[in-house]
Amino acid sequence: MTTPKRRTILKAALGAALAETLMLPTEIPEPAQANGAPDDALRLGPDGPLYQTALTPALNFTDALTLEAWVKAAPMPESGGRILDKLIPGTSEGYTLDTYPGNSLRLITSAGPFGFDAKLSASRWTHVVGIYSASEKRLALYIDGVEVARKTGGAFPPVTPTRVPLRIGADPDGGNRFVGQIRRAAVYDRALTAGEIAARASGGPVALTSLAGAVADWNFAAGTGRTIPSITGALPLTGVGMEAEISGEMPAPSEPLSLWYRRPAKTWLEALPIGNGRLGAMVFGGVSRERLQLNEGTVWAGGPHDYDDPDALAVLPEIRRLILADKWDEAQSVIDTKFMGKPKGQMPYQTVGNLNLDFAALPVKVSDYRRELNLPTALARTEYRADGIGYTREVFASAPDHVMVIHLTADKPGALSFTAAFDSPQKSGTNA
Repeated sequence: MTTPKRRTILKAALGAALAETLMLPTEIPEPAQANGAPDDALRLGPDGPLYQTALTPALNFTDALTLEAWVKAAPMPESGGRILDKLIPGTSEGYTLDTYPGNSLRLITSAGPFGFDAKLSASRWTHVVGIYSASEKRLALYIDGVEVARKTGGAFPPVTPTRVPLRIGADPDGGNRFVGQIRRAAVYDRALTAGEIAARASGGPVALTSLAGAVADWNFAAGTGRTIPSITGALPLTGVGMEAEISGEMPAPSEPLSLWYRRPAKTWLEALPIGNGRLGAMVFGGVSRERLQLNEGTVWAGGPHDYDDPDALAVLPEIRRLILADKWDEAQSVIDTKFMGKPKGQMPYQTVGNLNLDFAALPVKVSDYRRELNLPTALARTEYRADGIGYTREVFASAPDHVMVIHLTADKPGALSFTAAFDSPQKSGTNA
């Protein structure tokens, strides 16, 4: 954790480094707000909706891109909030337009993070744009049609494709939530020109037609529902974790050794674990979307290596002598410096990804909901009634058969309809 003094030093050092690559205006433009931007926009926040695209190669740009949005940004913590995000968290793989730190404006691509102290406000609509082109060596940020920052040197590598969906208002893990409103957002497979960006800013978000190169262009309005179509292309946004209101109180399961709940899990820690020692999953139990976060025993960072320290055995007698002499601190010091493995810490365990089952429609009424983990049988079960139909899901992992099984049932013929998709922060492929 950095102290306020250290953060000040780091920001000063960052400013000195960026001074060689940025051209900054003396102040941010303050346009008139008669740009046709009403307040019937998508409202985002810690408990607000999240939307994302399906996994598609159409959003895996390699040479150039433009990310555009009209936003009202409420005050956010230093971590900021993601506006448009297709980035592997903690890396420069993919791309994102966000507000780090706080209410600034930042674009992350394979060229690294690139930001400007925008002081985005909740009191007015702001048109924000980030552009990148490896072949043209262009990286710039625009606010209300005016270029506020440009990279003038260094490397411009190709954009790295990722196997995560593009998400509005948060990162792929649901963190770094944007707080405020978004009226319109678009993603392009080219770097827009300065003239095009200025025209977009002055025209406002409502009446504008889409430009060439727009892979997706979404016009948000209050009460948009679970699916938001794209004005251009075929990339609708789908609500993530949007659930109908649940009524009724299901009784406890018959098995007393059960973990059970009357609502779907909202976070990873609330999900129910199943596994067989090699394969594992966290089962969230959503109604409109079932998410299984998957693990596999061999997926670690780094590569195979031997942790043994060949010199450790020689110091064991000294450690024992110090312990018997009640010299605990000295013994611990020898253990820490000469007895632990090489390296002392293990490489981090990695997630495989998420298996998402999206069901056909968001039900109007949901009742009698219960999800449970039967500890004696290691069976995770979710059941509920939606629009008068009873649904049941069962998930378990078999050790003898080395498989994970999902069993879906409904008490009305033809009532089950869903799509299955896999997303992962790893560099991976999907075979079905």
